[in-house]
Amino acid sequence: MDWSFRKLDRHKGIQVSTFVDALEKSLALQMGKPPKKDPRKTPAPPKDQKKGSDKNKPGSAKDSSSGIELSKEQESALKNKAQEHNSKYSEKSKKVTLGMLKAVWRRGAGAFSVSHRPGQSRSSWAMARVNAFLYLVKNGRPSNPNYVQDNDLLPSGHPKKS
Repeated sequence: MDWSFRKLDRHKGIQVSTFVDALEKSLALQMGKPPKKDPRKTPAPPKDQKKGSDKNKPGSAKDSSSGIELSKEQESALKNKAQEHNSKYSEKSKKVTLGMLKAVWRRGAGAFSVSHRPGQSRSSWAMARVNAFLYLVKNGRPSNPNYVQDNDLLPSGHPKKS
């Protein structure tokens, strides 16, 4: 291993420390663990940290039937995602409802205050969580093994439903 690092350093101009850092990050993500000093673990700036909502009551994202209110654009985007997803599957265990996606979106928007990637908006953070949820529904397993926080919203009959 030492020999290969020296070769890389000498012939390709790649610094060994940079290569090792990239390798560690890649392996950590493959194992479902964020790498050390992961930017996703940083809290949002104080101005972006919100507690609660003017529209939605505390606990409104506890299930898929809470009547969560979102903006027309957000609701339309989620409705389109649900229709597109459901058009591909006939099994009940792979069907999602708009209420499920609203609850996941709301949880993602709330999680933004605690941990987010700098440069990303609250809305994009929440939509990424919706996409992760749809991946889980579609494949029967999450792309990241640590993603378990929305298993209670999965459709009945899904293998990961808690």
